Amino acid sequence: MVGIEEYRHFNQLATPVEDARVFAATLQRFGFEVRQPDGSNIADLQDAVDAFLGSLRREDEALFFFSGHGMQQEGDNFLFASDSKVDEFSSLMAINRHAVNVTHLVREMERKAGVALLFLDACRTIQLPGNKSLGEAKGFTFKNVSGEQEASFIGFASQENSVAFTGEGRLSPYTANE
Repeated sequence: MVGIEEYRHFNQLATPVEDARVFAATLQRFGFEVRQPDGSNIADLQDAVDAFLGSLRREDEALFFFSGHGMQQEGDNFLFASDSKVDEFSSLMAINRHAVNVTHLVREMERKAGVALLFLDACRTIQLPGNKSLGEAKGFTFKNVSGEQEASFIGFASQENSVAFTGEGRLSPYTANE
């Protein structure tokens, strides 16, 4: 369960922490073991993802939830931590150092768990100073995700190539309707 609202280099978001808390409580009622990162910086986020992936067994139903900033670049998709820093000149290698690569995450979940579920409330472009947007599309597309495992599901907060709405309540529309 990851919810990141406060970003050092990107716009702040209003609902991700509460989205993650509500989603976690719902999953716990259904018997899921819920883990959350100790912090929201890239080192904490990558450590949490590594620990999550390292804990998976073939008989597991693995679920990953993220609410925060994300983008697509060169066919790959990325989730940003609170201290992620990228700009319009960032190479794909630089982006990989400052974000979680969703394509790699999905492939590892499919390889290790019996069921792989991802819920991504992160279909946003990154707004940079000067009103520039970062990323190839206005939302996630997943042409590079393997999809080889029949027991995989990826839930998006918006349609392909569109943005997710933040909403005006205490939860994002995506989480409020889950």
